[in-house]
Amino acid sequence: MDVKRWNRVGNQVGKLQLDEAISELEKELAAEGHAEFRPLIDEDFSEAPGETLGYINELLAAWTEEGKLATIYLEMNGFDINPDEWYFDAFGYDEDGGGDDHEWLCEWQVDSGEDVWVLSGMEGAQELFRSYHDEEKYDDKKYKTAYDIAMLLVLVKYVRYVGRVLAAGPLSHKVPVYATAQEFDIIARFPAK
Repeated sequence: MDVKRWNRVGNQVGKLQLDEAISELEKELAAEGHAEFRPLIDEDFSEAPGETLGYINELLAAWTEEGKLATIYLEMNGFDINPDEWYFDAFGYDEDGGGDDHEWLCEWQVDSGEDVWVLSGMEGAQELFRSYHDEEKYDDKKYKTAYDIAMLLVLVKYVRYVGRVLAAGPLSHKVPVYATAQEFDIIARFPAK
């Protein structure tokens, strides 16, 4: 892992400079010259943002009936090792833990349970991760940098998609929204609006 790249992307995500982060990562990935990674540049999440917003608002309505709700967290599954289906789980909290320490995200009060939201549009990228692991390309050092960039690129595209969802209309309950993927410590915070 390139710590400098990781920190740069973390700062960009923290400032919600998502298009800039994606553009830089796509250029870096293209420069690696591995044609099989091309879907990560060409594809994006395509689920209609309004439909996803409706799903989130349904959860918010149910959760606010159960009690106080201060923030929500949308976590994409471990996409690299689960290429069959990419989705996110939703979690609700009665306090916004904020800050740089995100351990509080492990202690939610409500969650979406089995009712996850399936993500579409990145099927070529999903196939890339499947073949990468099935063919054990992780043992070949020539793919390491491209793979590290690919991981960050999926994360940032997911976070940008969450931003598009939130821009599609108002949340039924105005709370901040946190978003990342499983096992990442790069976390975006979208303010309540």
